[in-house]
Amino acid sequence: MKKSKKLFTGIVAAAGAATLACAVGGTAALLPMREVIALTSSGVASSKNIGDLLVSGYDSTAGKVFNGESLSLLYDSILGVTGTGTYKKVEAAVQSGNITGTDLYSRNGNKDIVLTFGGKKWTITNVSKATNNTVAVTLWLAENTTTKYQWGATGVNVSSNNSSVAYPSNMYSSSMVRVKTLNAGGDTGTTAYGSGGSTAYTANNTAVGASVSQADRISNEWANFTLSSNLVGGASLTNYITTPQYITYQQDQNWVNQYFGPGNPYIIPNEAWGIPEPSTGAPGGPSRSNRWYNSGGVNTNYSASEAGALNKTGYDQWKYDYVWLPSLSETGYYNASNNYATGEWGATSTQRQASDISWLRSGADSNTRIL
Repeated sequence: MKKSKKLFTGIVAAAGAATLACAVGGTAALLPMREVIALTSSGVASSKNIGDLLVSGYDSTAGKVFNGESLSLLYDSILGVTGTGTYKKVEAAVQSGNITGTDLYSRNGNKDIVLTFGGKKWTITNVSKATNNTVAVTLWLAENTTTKYQWGATGVNVSSNNSSVAYPSNMYSSSMVRVKTLNAGGDTGTTAYGSGGSTAYTANNTAVGASVSQADRISNEWANFTLSSNLVGGASLTNYITTPQYITYQQDQNWVNQYFGPGNPYIIPNEAWGIPEPSTGAPGGPSRSNRWYNSGGVNTNYSASEAGALNKTGYDQWKYDYVWLPSLSETGYYNASNNYATGEWGATSTQRQASDISWLRSGADSNTRIL
């Protein structure tokens, strides 16, 4: 496989349990610290493990990055074949539509697919055609992290239901978890409110004043996934990761069309980086036409893409990220015995069975609190 070939979509690091979509009160200092996992440990153990996609020492091995055997097994697993899978065949298969996590499960003996990439274990949730003419394999972190993370800085007021502030508390792009934890911003930092290699996030809802230095970004846990070889040398994986700007379902996803449970949902902020698709209602569910919530002085449309939108600075900048939190529309929503949303990914029940609560980028659909 040539080094220029991009196979992976933006690696989903801080993946969340599908049931998490609740409002959290108080200040950010009181927010629960959350895991960043998908599968439980038993789920990982029962999955089909295709091994490490990278060769040992890839960062110092000239010209060779990918493990050929693991890559062939990946192609086989995506297609549900043995010994005949190729990149070209996978490329042809996604021309007619996305391959979901459920499709992959049924093609592999009722097992989820797990692999290692960049020293971390992941599960495959979706395979799709990207608009930059690559095949995008979406990965969700499959094992517990050693640290739990906070959404915003201590000064961010998550109990105030106020959309008139410059940076609402549940806007993902300006959050600490995106900018600092997941190392957003690229080499220059310009897609995360920064410049000269440093980035910034909001610490008080009114400005982006909390900065992350270039040195701290280079030493970040996700540096190899988010920074080029100019900063981290041969360890960089950015040549093999496609960002959300090239993923159609991330451009226009709409929770109104995913949720087929009771009630009348609105579009959820932070889910689509572009204009959400028309609101019609989920297949098999009630017909719905709700758009963004805009009532009582609260407007959750922070984008610049539709009439009446608030045009919050940098709202869609996460589309340039290599590592990102998933959305509720992507993961789907299962509560007790009710599967309220299959989700864009079509993730399996075991993929959504995390052992702790974890973050999504989705905001509340009718207030400006965190989730």
